[in-house]
Amino acid sequence: MPVQSSQLRHIPGDVDRHIGARLQGRRTLLRMSAETAAVLSRIELSDYLDYEAGTERIPAGALFEVCQALRVPVRFVFDGYGPTPDPLKAWASHPDVPVAEGD
Repeated sequence: MPVQSSQLRHIPGDVDRHIGARLQGRRTLLRMSAETAAVLSRIELSDYLDYEAGTERIPAGALFEVCQALRVPVRFVFDGYGPTPDPLKAWASHPDVPVAEGD
């Protein structure tokens, strides 16, 4: 018997913890409380804290709102995630790194 999608439960993984750490780090850098970040993002505080802890997967819409509140592009939360076989190549291909004239 096939498993229904409603029976599946997401188990948070490495990417969820990475995103949570990036959100918490940015919020801390801004000296913003979790309560303020939650209010600005229109998210319940308990949900926001779960997202930062990486214990719950953050929905795309909520991620967008949180990134707006923290004044970062959505791609910010994924920076540094995943294998980087050649760090110099990864850095050189980052969209925020200017390319030298003649390259």
